[in-house]
Amino acid sequence: MLREEFGFPEERLFTVADSVNTDRFRPFDGSPAWEAERRRLRDELGIPQDRRIIVYLGLLAPYQGTNLLLEAAQLVLKRCSDVHFLIMGYPDVRPYQQLAESLGVAGHVTLPGRIYYKDAHSYLALGDVAVAPKMSLTEGAGKITNYMAMGLPVVAFNTPVSREILGDAGIYAELGSTESLAEKLLLALENRELAQNLGRRAREKAVTEHSWELAASQIQAIYDHVLAARKGELPGIALEQARKIEHFRRPQVRVK
Repeated sequence: MLREEFGFPEERLFTVADSVNTDRFRPFDGSPAWEAERRRLRDELGIPQDRRIIVYLGLLAPYQGTNLLLEAAQLVLKRCSDVHFLIMGYPDVRPYQQLAESLGVAGHVTLPGRIYYKDAHSYLALGDVAVAPKMSLTEGAGKITNYMAMGLPVVAFNTPVSREILGDAGIYAELGSTESLAEKLLLALENRELAQNLGRRAREKAVTEHSWELAASQIQAIYDHVLAARKGELPGIALEQARKIEHFRRPQVRVK
């Protein structure tokens, strides 16, 4: 939009993609301390220990696919009664609690409201599968990079944004289809080998393409270029480095 509608100079335009702290957001390591924390959180949230958990963390809104996710939960639970949906976010959970009750899935859905970023990784570590049902074709999806860093298999609607971030490390449902979303969630739950492979691949992509370190190096290169330009210098290395990272992180992806 800046380039095409406002005529902003191409040489001054950079894109820094969503990134994640891959040290804080990391796969569950099986340590006794982390296992104890997981059990504590389950008890605090009232989720039975024997249930597999599908996690969502983000805003609650129709365009985020929250309604569709709850409708898909109804279909998933018809086949698998040991599944629980932990749908974390805000602003107002009441309409979604009411929707869950009307769909008959309230006993398998927990809506704890706002989760602080400093605690997000602990809550995501409860998940067996992560879901990103956003409907927007253009808005960013920062939650996906958090899921990836946790090593979770990710089910998302088939949008250009989801494809750009996840690539071949995601499971894609037909945009707007509750039936397709339910089927893909079941696939991730039932095919554990596939889920584990995708989770490992997602973690690798998070570390190599979406880490804070990579974003920092790109921002540093951009500032180096700007400051040098003000001094009348044009260090091609800094600019080249910034463009190289941008190109590496944001490949052109076409959804067929």
